[in-house]
Amino acid sequence: MIRLFAVLAALIFASPLTAQTYPDRTADGVNDFADIIDAGTETRIIEKLADIADGHDTEVVIVTLSSVRFYAQNTDIAEYATNLFNTWGIGDAEANTGILILVFRDDGLMRIETGSGYDAAALAQVDLVVSEDIIGHFRDDDFAQGLEAGVDGLLARLIDPPAANDTATPTTDTTEGSGGTLYYILGAIVAGIAGLVGLNRRSAAKFAAQPCSSCGKPGLVKSREVLRAATLETEGAGETRITCPSCGHVDVTPYTISKLRPEAPKGGGKSEGGGTTGKF
Repeated sequence: MIRLFAVLAALIFASPLTAQTYPDRTADGVNDFADIIDAGTETRIIEKLADIADGHDTEVVIVTLSSVRFYAQNTDIAEYATNLFNTWGIGDAEANTGILILVFRDDGLMRIETGSGYDAAALAQVDLVVSEDIIGHFRDDDFAQGLEAGVDGLLARLIDPPAANDTATPTTDTTEGSGGTLYYILGAIVAGIAGLVGLNRRSAAKFAAQPCSSCGKPGLVKSREVLRAATLETEGAGETRITCPSCGHVDVTPYTISKLRPEAPKGGGKSEGGGTTGKF
């Protein structure tokens, strides 16, 4: 009987440590679950991603999550990104040129995961996008600017470079950018500890510390509300509300939701682990 209880306890307590949780996809381009992108920048990014999908047949998806603790407990970010990419089927199954930009806000980890249609030269450009276009902004807690710069960098360096439009050639070579397993494992362990110690660091604290424009007290709360959903024919509308719990003052900023696209990417894309991880 004691042994039976021990087995049951092991199953109950071990399962959450090894489980991976993949969020449901809420949009074609930007899935800002960690709420780190302001409304204006998000609108611009969505428009850029739609242009990339229409003009270059390349699907780029941004996913921001709060912490490894809640989504990828006993998994390094590289493996989690590959599995999320394949679960969502990012990009076209034939060309496999989809791209995932994944951010774990509270753990200081991000990764660009690529479809299996990119060769080693293309993956070298992904390294540059992470190190030169994104990480600097992230270290300044400017996630929105970093993500927009990352999208611009992917377009200029990888998707449509000025001197070579054939960077993304079908191949199964994913040896570049997929090494450093030990580094990723150690990073995941450190990230888990950081998540246990305290969540919502840096960006959330920075926002909450901002003074109210009316009474000057900190503790602001941000929320979003969709006022009119977008359709194929018309743009939608929404509001970002910054509320002060102390005096009740509310600052409202309207934002526009882009029209729905009649032709979505085919889907079914696959990654074999190619990409680059960054730490900020």
